[in-house]
Amino acid sequence: MRKKSAPVILSVVGYSGAGKTTLLEKLIPALRKRGIRLAVIKHTSHHHELDRPGKDSHRLRQAGAEAVVVSSPKMVAMFREVAREWPLARLLRHLPRNVDLVIAEGFRSPAHPCVEVFRRGFSPALKCRGHRNLLAVVGDDPGALTVPRFDRDAVRALAEFLLENLFAHPPLRQKKGTRDAFNQKLANERRRPTDSAKGNPRTALGRR
Repeated sequence: MRKKSAPVILSVVGYSGAGKTTLLEKLIPALRKRGIRLAVIKHTSHHHELDRPGKDSHRLRQAGAEAVVVSSPKMVAMFREVAREWPLARLLRHLPRNVDLVIAEGFRSPAHPCVEVFRRGFSPALKCRGHRNLLAVVGDDPGALTVPRFDRDAVRALAEFLLENLFAHPPLRQKKGTRDAFNQKLANERRRPTDSAKGNPRTALGRR
């Protein structure tokens, strides 16, 4: 069995208020429709409590637990305090192994391809101008661009662009039952009698 390759990492950056999360809300379904399984790691610079005070998980941590894992039939979440912020590489180790793409929102890394969201009034300048891995800009035109720019609503075009530039061979997945239905249709076509005498050898021989 061929070993699953590591997922592609895409950084999506931009100043606060530029519209990164709003873009991803539209882009993620577009990529999913094209067969891409993905995960998102979101960075925040705010030093606020990620757990909700008053919830059982928060109360247990306040009581002295080093970590609290909350498990339900459909979701798992872990809350723990860390001495310093985890790097992206460490966070990646905690994601599902079957994803094709990881979108790192708010992480600016020279090692990964990058898309920047730019919005006048919120973005004083491009964070990634001159970045060798900057693939595209989404939003307003910051001027003097050397990469493609997409309008905020051009999600389909952006999704196709990312597939072409991030994946040498984009994952192609058929919906469940599609292949079986195709094979059944092909078998039916082969069994179906041909009306034309030229297309049916037995009919053609019978007329000799």
